[in-house]
Amino acid sequence: MVAMYRCIDSRSHIDRLLGMGCYLTDTDPAKPVYPLSQYSFYVYEYIEGIGVLRPPILPPRSRGGLHIYLLIKGGVDTYNAINTIRRIMRPRRVSYYGLKDSRARSYQAIIVEDPERLYTYIYDRYFEAILIGAAYRHAERKDLVGNCFKIFLDRISDDRDLGKALITIDRISEIGYIPNYYSYQRFGVSRPITHLLGLAIACRSYKTVLEIMVHGFKILSAGFSGDKDLLEGCARILSSAPRWMNIERRACSEYMRSKDPVRSVKSLPKEYISLYISALLSYLFNIYLSKRWRDHGIGLEPIGSEIQMLSRIYGAKIPGVKISLSNDAGMMLKEEIDLMMEILGIKGCDVRRVRTYIERPILLPIAIDRRTWSLEFCLDKGGYATNLLREVFKEHSPSLFSPNLDLGSHDQ
Repeated sequence: MVAMYRCIDSRSHIDRLLGMGCYLTDTDPAKPVYPLSQYSFYVYEYIEGIGVLRPPILPPRSRGGLHIYLLIKGGVDTYNAINTIRRIMRPRRVSYYGLKDSRARSYQAIIVEDPERLYTYIYDRYFEAILIGAAYRHAERKDLVGNCFKIFLDRISDDRDLGKALITIDRISEIGYIPNYYSYQRFGVSRPITHLLGLAIACRSYKTVLEIMVHGFKILSAGFSGDKDLLEGCARILSSAPRWMNIERRACSEYMRSKDPVRSVKSLPKEYISLYISALLSYLFNIYLSKRWRDHGIGLEPIGSEIQMLSRIYGAKIPGVKISLSNDAGMMLKEEIDLMMEILGIKGCDVRRVRTYIERPILLPIAIDRRTWSLEFCLDKGGYATNLLREVFKEHSPSLFSPNLDLGSHDQ
């Protein structure tokens, strides 16, 4: 008989805001002392035909007119690192297999086409780019098998809590898989609002989009509706916002010029608009997983309209689900969508016109190599290492990213 595991209700306020309603383990949580950083958290892409980009790295055997670079970065996300490379090399095109946020020390491959200035090595304050080979075609998402991780627990927690951490790690190793929630990074590490932006964009409520970008979660509990509020908020962002608010700064800059929310939102890069729509679907996936888990438990067998999927790394069969805003799985969450629209003050919106979808496993196999205080493991494409850390630190997990996220550490 296949084991089924019940939902242990999340004690984190921000987890519930993002649809992550369950834990797999009931162990005592450890407490992080330091947030994740490039000194405690390493990510290595696992690419079909290239392998795991963990040093030492063999040169790819492919041939062609495109250039493969190993991008080693920390303190900057993939988008911004590539934008800097574009300014330096002036290529026709740069492609990548996956996006990595700024917290980890990440090793990933990018493909550069026809640069005006070709370099074998680029050094920047936040990254290095090293020419390692040639390719005949650009990076495609399907070629990303997954990611491998190395985490130093003793650089996150202190000696008093390491024992608690290892008890949970050993329990996860016994179970052999972890829930496949979209984790904190998917929704914005410092301000997890991308799913709200996605709903407002899907409804073409552009003023609401701008209000969310400017006011964040405050829009859920306070009335921000006047043009004066937007102008004052944008003025603050343009004068004193931190470096990571570059997209908010761009939208506000256009709004201060035009006073037109539509032009402001449409001035954003298309990849960000797509990212926000995808984040809405990611949120609905999390809601689906939590509801399914509470009602039926979680295990390796599909139920209802779920589908059988396959782990490319471990070869195991795992249940998955296809979520769109028009299929059965998505429309069973219609009540949640309607509630979000009511909170945001959006009326008369039919989200079914959004045709994109996600197809994703509800859990992922995991095999953990524990070496004293360090952990090494690989997850299939789309898997988040923070789903493992969330089991270890539970309600304290948000502070792994930023002390500003401590709203998730306590009920509010």
